Amino acid sequence: MNHFGTVLKVLAASIVITLGIKYLAPNITIAPTPMNALIAVLLPTVVVAGGLAVRSQIAPDRALSSDRSTPSNP
Repeated sequence: MNHFGTVLKVLAASIVITLGIKYLAPNITIAPTPMNALIAVLLPTVVVAGGLAVRSQIAPDRALSSDRSTPSNP
């Protein structure tokens, strides 16, 4: 694997997000309502839970194929 390329991609994404927060975010006005606060607090949890749910649906297929490749003791 090309670890240097992966590090550069993460660094580039971090720079873009940082510049977006610094220069674009002050132009966006979000009303300080309880609903917006709940969205801000719960959205990361929901996104991670969704990603893990998708991963758990994919992972059993890989686990079964790796279990078949190991020899069993008679």
